Amino acid sequence: MEQYPGSGSERRRYERMVKESELFYEVLEKDSLPYSRPGTSGTLLDIGGGGLRCLISEMVEKSAHMVISLQFEGWRAEGDEWEYTGTSDDRGGLTVLARVMWCVSGADGFEVGVCFTGRVQ
Repeated sequence: MEQYPGSGSERRRYERMVKESELFYEVLEKDSLPYSRPGTSGTLLDIGGGGLRCLISEMVEKSAHMVISLQFEGWRAEGDEWEYTGTSDDRGGLTVLARVMWCVSGADGFEVGVCFTGRVQ
């Protein structure tokens, strides 16, 4: 598993799956709800049971809260369960609340690691 930037130790509880796809996000103002529908585009780099890593165009402070919307092609959500269909027409949607664990500047923008803190219905 990867290590966190600037850290000498691994702290993840879940394995990460490399998965590049588009996501949409919103950084919450003063960590407050309600929020508007996430509309800023970014790139999902990898995802696991506890969080994800993405590439976005803006710097985000550590501990800031975000709302992130993801679409998974070939998956269908049935309540709290997910079913793999393999059909490109099926797109399971997931919107989560997340806390920023780290943010580093790179050549293509800002790489951000977040941990999930909740699911938005």
